Amino acid sequence: MALMIAGLLVLAAAGLLAIWAARRPAVPDFPPDGNRWLDAFSVEKYRPMLRLFDPQDREWLENQSGCASRRARKLARQRARIFAQYLEQAALDGRRLHAAAWQAAVPAEEDVRDLAAFVSRQPWLLDLFLLRARLRLAFCRWGVGTVDPAPVFEALEALARSAKLLAAHSRQSVV
Repeated sequence: MALMIAGLLVLAAAGLLAIWAARRPAVPDFPPDGNRWLDAFSVEKYRPMLRLFDPQDREWLENQSGCASRRARKLARQRARIFAQYLEQAALDGRRLHAAAWQAAVPAEEDVRDLAAFVSRQPWLLDLFLLRARLRLAFCRWGVGTVDPAPVFEALEALARSAKLLAAHSRQSVV
């Protein structure tokens, strides 16, 4: 029985991975004003997603007089929908940050090649955390477990920091 459940979970994960891979565009969606976009980009717009699954909110809501558990479930569904939108936007911004980093790495000198190699691995880490968050969100919608958005936020923050550092270093070496 446990083996059957494990097999079904693996199949579900593989199916979600296939759907995710099919939906992901092959070419990064990079804005034409790339350097200005990179300079203006702030990961702070993702900070509100860190509180979406805060258990204290649900506990507080359930402790209010006149609040049915139906309202709490409705709030959880709404927050799951919002979080899914955050994940889509984070994936898009991650691809843009990666493209900006590579655009900056092309004219860069040899001394930043190690940083460029590091930046090239970061989108995979972000993709891994996005996939894990999507899987946990699917289970959360079924009432199993919860989602921790922090790894997605931290991976996006690291990618943005590295891309900006690489772009700044590239600008200095061109001048």
